Amino acid sequence: MRMLTAVVVRVAAPLSARAEVPDVVPDDLEIKIDKDEEKKEEDMGWKYAATLGATASLNSVRNVIGTVDGETYNLGAQLKATANYSSGQSDRENTLTADITQTRTPALPVFIKSAAELRLSSTYLYRIEDWWGPYAQGEFTTAMARGFDVRNDAVEIERIFRDGTRSGPLLKGEQETFKLTGPYEPITLSESIGGFLNASDTAKLKARFKLGVGGEQVLVRDGFIFTGEDGTYDEGLTRLLYTQLQSSSQLGAVLRGSFDGTLAENVTYSVNAKVFYAAVSDFEFPDGSELEGSDLLSTEIDA
Repeated sequence: MRMLTAVVVRVAAPLSARAEVPDVVPDDLEIKIDKDEEKKEEDMGWKYAATLGATASLNSVRNVIGTVDGETYNLGAQLKATANYSSGQSDRENTLTADITQTRTPALPVFIKSAAELRLSSTYLYRIEDWWGPYAQGEFTTAMARGFDVRNDAVEIERIFRDGTRSGPLLKGEQETFKLTGPYEPITLSESIGGFLNASDTAKLKARFKLGVGGEQVLVRDGFIFTGEDGTYDEGLTRLLYTQLQSSSQLGAVLRGSFDGTLAENVTYSVNAKVFYAAVSDFEFPDGSELEGSDLLSTEIDA
C-alpha cells in the first residue's frame, strides 16, 4: 500500500506544478509586436509627395562624318506629384506627371517642342495578401501645348482628311511652322481591371506587374499627324503628307510593369512599361482599311 501511494504522489506532483506555470510572453516579443502595429498605423491614411526637376544638356559636334556641325540643346522641366491612401487591405494610388522639353539642333536651329505631356493616373488595389490581389486603374493622357511641324528646307505639304479627300499641295518656306494639333489634343483615356503581383519589395528593387482587360479611347478635334513623304516634285521640293487624326475606341488585354528602387544615397531609378493588344478596334484608315497584325499591338516605356 505504501508503494502504491508513493507512485501516485510522484505522478500527481508534476501535473500540479505544470498547472501553476503562468503564460508569460517574452518582453522582446511584445516590443516587436508593438513596433509592427505602430508601423502599420503609420502606413495608414493619406500620404502626399511632390518633386520638381529641370534638365539641360549641350552637345557640340565638329567634323564628324554624317552629322551637321554645331550644338544641340535640350531644355526641360518635370513635375511629379502623388497622393496615396491606405486603409486596411485597400490602397489608392494617384499620380500626376507633367513633362515639357524644348530642343534645338544644328539641322534645325530653332527651339521646338519635343515633349509636353500631361498624365493623370488613379489605381485601386485590394491586397488579398501583401504581394497579390485584384486592381482597377484609370488614366488620362494629353499634350499640354499646340503641336507644330517645322522643316529647315522649303517643302510642299498635302493634307489627307478622314473621308479620304486631299487638300494642297501648299508651299511652306524654310523654318516656317505648320500647325498640327491644338492644346490638349489628342486626349487618351484608358481603363483596366485585373490582378497585380508584387514580385519584389526591397529597397534596391520594387517590381510590380499588372495583367488585365483594358480599354482605350482616343479623342481628337481637327488635328493632323505627319505620315510620310510623297516623292519630289516641282523645283526639287519634297512633298510631305499629313493625315487627319480620328477618334477611336479599343478593347483588349493589357500588361503593365513598374520597376523602381534606390541604388545608393541620392541615386534612384524608375521604369514603367505597358503592352496593349487591341482585340476589338473601330479605328479605320482614310482608305477604309482597319488595324491588323502588329498594328494591334502597342508598347510604352517611360524611364
